[in-house]
Amino acid sequence: MEVIETGSKLSDLYGFIRRISQKKSSKYGKRAQRIVFLGCGGSCTALAELIMYGLRGLKNCEMFYIPNLNLDKIHKMKYDPEIGIQLEPFTFDGFKADLIVLMGGLTIPKYRINIEEVKNLVTNLSNNHTVVVGACANSVFQKAGWTEKINFEYIVDMTLTVFLNKCSRIHE
Repeated sequence: MEVIETGSKLSDLYGFIRRISQKKSSKYGKRAQRIVFLGCGGSCTALAELIMYGLRGLKNCEMFYIPNLNLDKIHKMKYDPEIGIQLEPFTFDGFKADLIVLMGGLTIPKYRINIEEVKNLVTNLSNNHTVVVGACANSVFQKAGWTEKINFEYIVDMTLTVFLNKCSRIHE
């Protein structure tokens, strides 16, 4: 794996994915028109919504979220400027994705996600031009051995530094 770009802001997470989705030079030669996020309920959903926020202005692009690999729970993602990202129930109609984003939470053992089921769903959602991207923190795809089993074209990997500051109050 080769680092091709680095960033230090949260917006780089969705910025990198936005650029990947709009690359005409990728293997499918056109901009992504259907983006599918695969993740677990909870934190993956929130992170997918954050990424979708960064993609919200893409023209002629539909986005979907599939929690826990359950196509019966697929939701279409839409942006409402007054509320933010909205997830609307959707009936899967067999479409193929141009870009599939696998969320790192899928690797967490407590969710009991079977990598073979992930591979099967990715195959079912793919055609010959689909790009598969991982979005994770702390190299979880590498640590879980997924980079040897999933054909990722890119992985957007972030690390966070979190500070808890104690503030002293000045009383007058």
